[in-house]
Amino acid sequence: MMRQKTGPYETLAWSLQIFWKEYHFAIADCRKNPKARPVHQMRTALRRLTALLDILIEPACSSETRKLRRQFKYALKLVHNLRDFQTQEKILQQKLKPTELPELKSWLKTSRKTEQRKIRGPLNEVPVNRQGRKILAIGETLVRMSENAQLEKKMRGKLEQILLSRFEAFETCAQQARAAVPDTLHKARIAFKKYRYTWDSLEPFFPRSENMDINLKSIQNFLGDIQDGVVLNTLLFKFLVDQKNSCPDLNFRRFLRNCEEQQEECGRDFEARRKHLIRSVHPGAAFTRQKAA
Repeated sequence: MMRQKTGPYETLAWSLQIFWKEYHFAIADCRKNPKARPVHQMRTALRRLTALLDILIEPACSSETRKLRRQFKYALKLVHNLRDFQTQEKILQQKLKPTELPELKSWLKTSRKTEQRKIRGPLNEVPVNRQGRKILAIGETLVRMSENAQLEKKMRGKLEQILLSRFEAFETCAQQARAAVPDTLHKARIAFKKYRYTWDSLEPFFPRSENMDINLKSIQNFLGDIQDGVVLNTLLFKFLVDQKNSCPDLNFRRFLRNCEEQQEECGRDFEARRKHLIRSVHPGAAFTRQKAA
């Protein structure tokens, strides 16, 4: 997402426009048919928008910005369970042979379809047009603020502080993460996503190198795989409860144990690589490039 260097407020206005378009197209597709791809695109656009709105709480239309952020968080929550079912269906396709554990696959497919039907009404009620008008108004405010040299100068330093604080929050969570405590790894993942999506908003102002993009994607995939393992294990136990099955067969028990071991191994791998992973995504080089430009 590179473009010619701009001032901070123009950068924010441009990112806001891009992320809004991504969300607008994605939610339209989800309303038609909430398949895995449009749901993923909608969630990504919403996370970018909420990260950007966090930056804008103070400088632009704060009350409207807070209200929009709550609405976007609600839309994220709407598709949360559906995204879990869709992701786990894909994972089971990779882990199991076509003839293995058919009851589990059938239960997951039914759960996913039920969730798809459940969210159609609420998705159609999301006030997208009203949200679009508010986004436009916030963008116009940012453009006006970009004409004030004093505000521009002040905002330059603030954006650097914001991005660095997001990195430091991830660093703290990553250092505290423990393989034996999945919630700590999940907190590191949430902090990392907030850091990455904040940088997405500011990338035209703080350009990333190709290696940095690779490192960011690698860590997000790594932490995402760990969380997918946690969700899969949770769903496996939920399946047993729903089926009232207190004594699953040997194949199911073996599969469950294998999933638990893989999750634990991924967590230990993160602990072993933690220092390198943290260093690989420090934003310092981007600050240097911005100041030299």
